[in-house]
Amino acid sequence: MIRKEKTMKHIGLIAEFNPLHTGHAYILQKTRDRYGSEAVITVIMSGAFVQRGEPALFDKFDRASFALTCGADTVFELPAAYALSHADDFASGAVRLAASLGIDTLVCGSEKGTGPEFMEIVKLWRTEKAQDLITAYTKKHIPYGTAVTTALSELDKQAALLLTTPNALLAFTYAKAVQKHSPSMHLDIVRRHMSDTALYTTGSSIRKAVTAGAPPDGYLPYIPPAIAAAVRELIRNGAYTDYGRYEELVLYRGRTAVPGRLKTVAAFAEGLNNRWHLVMSEASSLTEGLERLKTKRYMYSRLCRMAACTVLEIDRADMNEWLESGPAYGRLLGANKKGRTLLKKFRNGKTPQIITKTADAALTGAAAKMLALDIRAADIQHLCFHNKEARMGRTDYRQMPIIRDL
Repeated sequence: MIRKEKTMKHIGLIAEFNPLHTGHAYILQKTRDRYGSEAVITVIMSGAFVQRGEPALFDKFDRASFALTCGADTVFELPAAYALSHADDFASGAVRLAASLGIDTLVCGSEKGTGPEFMEIVKLWRTEKAQDLITAYTKKHIPYGTAVTTALSELDKQAALLLTTPNALLAFTYAKAVQKHSPSMHLDIVRRHMSDTALYTTGSSIRKAVTAGAPPDGYLPYIPPAIAAAVRELIRNGAYTDYGRYEELVLYRGRTAVPGRLKTVAAFAEGLNNRWHLVMSEASSLTEGLERLKTKRYMYSRLCRMAACTVLEIDRADMNEWLESGPAYGRLLGANKKGRTLLKKFRNGKTPQIITKTADAALTGAAAKMLALDIRAADIQHLCFHNKEARMGRTDYRQMPIIRDL
């Protein structure tokens, strides 16, 4: 009797871990409980910059280390080109990278719904009638997420009820990307039951507390115990982003960039380059500048991503090419023994180049530019760190992936 080789489940999570808190640890643990100890859990994580359009609080390798400690087996960087894009392109980049790495099941957290239910909503969203309604609402400068929910509620009230929380909207976005780029991938939902404020909080609350210099005892209870000491040490050493320094970089770029050059920067639309230059030249703070620029068409989150594009000098033509082509490589940030075993198994013709050492990356053309952006993003993030001793550049050339032997 010939024994068939047991297929190892490869589970993917898309995350930012900015920072990794008890809510994230809950999702990781529930995923492990559901798929068992033999499954490999790969996290595709935003690098130096995150989707809200600013540097992450901690370095990406520290965050990868935290993910490994809390249950991940491998951690790959989502290139900055996708990490700094709006929700659909963020999800598209992450799902395409997941598929290229051989991930067969994508898990995300949501307060409501199941994977199949979100897939059914996507089918409804793709209908001509739904698209016409969504277009009509967006022409009225209604935010896209609101336009989708409103349009779908007119077609199927029960389906639209699933899209009433931010995490459900994110799950819907992942479902769209899965159906478009990797239809064979399974979407699974881990229910988020994290209303107990004594156990869970938001990443935003933790970031605000850290950057405000609040006593660690106020936010460390929301950091998983296994990484709490390491987080405390990073904060003690000032190895975290000072968002005041970052705001000064945005204002500097706004004042010095030629409006004609801003016109070619990614995320900028017609006419806004002149207004951006004028407002940022006059503003005394980034908050003031963004408030003056904010309109129904240009929401705060979009403006923040535009600000990041000015600081990182992301060219629109390059960004369009990257969004069309998808991730050109898989940049490993960390892995344990089980994760490294799976990496060897999935290194085939469909898998992109796995980068473990930046200096050895054999990339050309658009792919080389994509990696250069990731490196530049890390340099800018470190330049914004609280402690000047932590502001060194070219860290991506010195830091190797975090390797665990367990």
